[in-house]
This record gives sequence, C-alpha cells and structure tokens, in this order.
Amino acid sequence: IPAMINRHAKSFQILETEDMVEGSFFGTSPTKGLNLPKEVLEKIYYKNAMRLYPGLADRMRSLGYKF
Repeated sequence: IPAMINRHAKSFQILETEDMVEGSFFGTSPTKGLNLPKEVLEKIYYKNAMRLYPGLADRMRSLGYKF
C-alpha cells in the first residue's frame, strides 16, 4: 500500500506543479510537472467524478459546492 500512496501523490504532483518528479505514471525517469490550469484540474477531479458516481453532484450541491 505505501507504493500505491506514493504513486498517487506523484500523480497529483505531476498534474498540479512544475516540479521535477522522480518517477512518472509509467516509469522511473524524472518527469517535469504539467502545471495544468485550474479548469483542467476541475474537469479531471470533480466533473469526471460527478459524471461517474450517481448522486454525487446533488450531494456536493447540498454541501454548498458551486460548479
């Protein structure tokens, strides 16, 4: 499980920063982060989740999220 946690953290780092990340999605070579714009990250994290999980959008709205 620690390896899975590390891989998950690297995924966020690659998507959200410009940092050099040791190891990448598919290998061990260093990868420069993509520093994706907020709109793209929202699509990846939130909008895809709302599309995939029934009722999630309604639940998020009930908690005060606006999108």
